[in-house]
Amino acid sequence: MTSHKIMLLMLLALGIFSAFNVADYLYPEETNATVAYTNFTLEGTDYSIVKIANVDNFLLADDAPITDSAEMETILHSYYIKTYYPSDDDITELRDLIKTFNDSRNDGYDFKNKEEYSCRDEVLLSNGKITVSGEPVICRDNESCTKNAMLLFSVYGEGLGLGSATAIITPLMEFTPSSLRMDDLLANYTTMLDNMSQENVVSTLAYMEDTSGELETLSKKIEGTIFRTPRLNDSADRKACQLKCWAICPSFDLDQDAAQQIKEKATDLHSNLGPLSDYSAVAATIASNTATRMEQVKASNTATYYSDMFKPLNRTGQAAIGYATETLVHVQNKSLSQKLDDLKSLYVTIPEDIQARNFATMDADINQYKQLSADITNMSDSLITRYNATRDAKNTENSLMLVLQSKDLDSVSMKSLQLLQNQTDDLNAQFRDGLTLAQLQALEGNYSALTAKAQGLLKSESDTPASQVLLLFRGFARRVNTGIATVVEKTDMMPRESVPTSAALGGFSVLVFLSFASMALLLFLHIFSTTRFIIPRTGHILGAAFLVLLLLIFTFTAFMYLFLGKTATDASLPEFLADFSSKSSSSIVVDLRNASFADANAMTSCASSLADSFAKSNRDWTIYTLTDGKCAMDRKSGESSNSTVEECITAADADQSAFMLGYSETNQPPRFSIIYDNKAEILANTEYYDSCPLVALFS
Repeated sequence: MTSHKIMLLMLLALGIFSAFNVADYLYPEETNATVAYTNFTLEGTDYSIVKIANVDNFLLADDAPITDSAEMETILHSYYIKTYYPSDDDITELRDLIKTFNDSRNDGYDFKNKEEYSCRDEVLLSNGKITVSGEPVICRDNESCTKNAMLLFSVYGEGLGLGSATAIITPLMEFTPSSLRMDDLLANYTTMLDNMSQENVVSTLAYMEDTSGELETLSKKIEGTIFRTPRLNDSADRKACQLKCWAICPSFDLDQDAAQQIKEKATDLHSNLGPLSDYSAVAATIASNTATRMEQVKASNTATYYSDMFKPLNRTGQAAIGYATETLVHVQNKSLSQKLDDLKSLYVTIPEDIQARNFATMDADINQYKQLSADITNMSDSLITRYNATRDAKNTENSLMLVLQSKDLDSVSMKSLQLLQNQTDDLNAQFRDGLTLAQLQALEGNYSALTAKAQGLLKSESDTPASQVLLLFRGFARRVNTGIATVVEKTDMMPRESVPTSAALGGFSVLVFLSFASMALLLFLHIFSTTRFIIPRTGHILGAAFLVLLLLIFTFTAFMYLFLGKTATDASLPEFLADFSSKSSSSIVVDLRNASFADANAMTSCASSLADSFAKSNRDWTIYTLTDGKCAMDRKSGESSNSTVEECITAADADQSAFMLGYSETNQPPRFSIIYDNKAEILANTEYYDSCPLVALFS
């Protein structure tokens, strides 16, 4: 048994043995239902019948619900007997009424003790006093009463003036069977009352209630028989009997009031038994309702237990689902996809089963959910690690290509770079979401191979003496540009960003040339004046030397002018990155005016990725999206607005740094500007923006 199963059983047991509170067992719709208690004590134990909305639901023993229906029957029967069993006085009263009525049948009226039985047995001979062919004559049905009538006809026919026995049959069938029926009923009543107990009191009183109503009807048949003699001093009876009665039997005066009272008393006593008459049904109802409500509480407690267990697991599972979903966007893997489908299914069905109280497979489902969450997380880790490794290899290689593209390479190196660029473009076209693990591994290897080639080309280019000289000269030109920018900014001679496009750099180069040329001229004049008489032909030699020096100065200033421009408007990538590192904000201008819908999607996606990388390094950013006639601005703060194209370009130029993304069917080498304005200009096609190698520089 698992640990959480043991815990569940302990919780359920605690719920069962804790103090009973009926509020815990109410259904949701019974918030305002009335609850009533009927309390009683039997043999020292306190019991309560609990009604909810006027329906019996619980039988409590010392505040604990009883669940056994047989025990309920015993307790309820004992309680109902104690509460509703007729008293001795009631039974005595009923016995007395039965005796009174029975005595009235034979207490005599005109003839003492000569009444019903004398007529039935001695006059009508219909209760077995006479035998015919060895069988007693008893009038019970049509056949036996016909035999009895023939016997009477032989005795009384002539005296009564009867032509046949037929006239006797009907009155005889109304009298004798009625009399015998009263005998049976009264004898049954007496016997049943003598034998009445807790077990049969209900059936006894029910029988008396059901049958005692016959007594009055039967007694009236006896009193109204044509065999009677009219009652003395009863003019109504004498009138009713005139020319009808045969007067062969005594007068009859049965106590019909007593008959009615027997009926009423039996009915009252039976009604007063209350639920004793159906205590078994009451016990069954309570047992059923108790079981249902306890099962509901058990199910509710179980649901709470599983819900509390599932909540933290669900957070883990939800994270695993999100992680795997994102992973499968990048990496195709059937095993992970199948496990993710299984986890998603359980993510839905487990809460549904808890809500529906369907716990049959809950333990297995939760265990599977935990295992799937762990498996999916581990698989996603492995797959996304491989994807990231391939992406990092791609970014590294693409970054090296950007570095090489910004270098001043010789023709041989340029051919090697072009070959590398073609191979890079091929790989970038292959790198996309939805690749398999094997495809990612192959791409990573290919990118690593190209990286090695690019590093070799970069090293060979950097190791040449000419490259070293150019690198030193670029550094010198960059420092000169920085000095010029500082002077311009402090003197407010012109806008800093307009220096590269104005004649300032050319003027500065001319000034340097003139300065150095003047110093050289003064130097040579001094040398000439001091040595012309010592060394023959000194003038020719010094003149030639001066011209050579002047040529060198011109060459220096020409190169300086060239590299002042390069370091300002055609900087290398390392120079741009070094300058960009000091910037706290940047603008990204996406020029879609020359792009198709597909091109625009790739460009805006690349711009968004670039902005995300800026945000991760705590830089502010603004994206300016240029379309025909208008510009949309989106800021890091989430603000958006619209403006004109000109206003957006002006705002971007005024920012600390700017990235200008434009469309071209063929990729152009990126251009980088530094010192006067920090700017990167990209003109490329859809494939370039799909791979977006710029992002790798800032990731």
